[in-house]
This record gives sequence, structure tokens and C-alpha cells, in this order.
Amino acid sequence: MTWISENRILSGGSDGSEGIIHAWKATSQASHWQLDDKPMKHGTFVVAIAVDAQVAHVASGAVDNTIRLWHLNSREC
Repeated sequence: MTWISENRILSGGSDGSEGIIHAWKATSQASHWQLDDKPMKHGTFVVAIAVDAQVAHVASGAVDNTIRLWHLNSREC
């Protein structure tokens, strides 16, 4: 899981082999999070996530030795 403080977003991989990266946006209440309805689909089991908040990108690495770079706002690769 990664925390992106500038965007108030928490992202992390799912617990299955489908390779989905979810993002949760912080709400106005400190302990409430809203699951984003547009997950990033890597396609295979994700083992690493890194974030560059300055350019709003998420990088994901998977067991099939692929790395994908996602735009945080559009969730597109």
C-alpha cells in the first residue's frame, strides 16, 4: 500500500491473482475512505507499487516481470 498525501489517496493491490490496483480517496471525515470506482488493472499478481506524487503516477510491478506506469488521475496506463 502507498499513501499519496498531496492527493489524499491510498492505493494498494488486491489479494487475488487478477492484478488489480485499487485507490481509496480520503473523505472529509478523518477515518473514512471512499473506494475509487476505476481500478487500475495490471493483469497479473502485483508485487510492488511505487508512487511519484509530483507527476501523479503510480508504477506497478508484477510476477510476470512487467512494469506498468499509470496516470493517477485518469487511471490509464
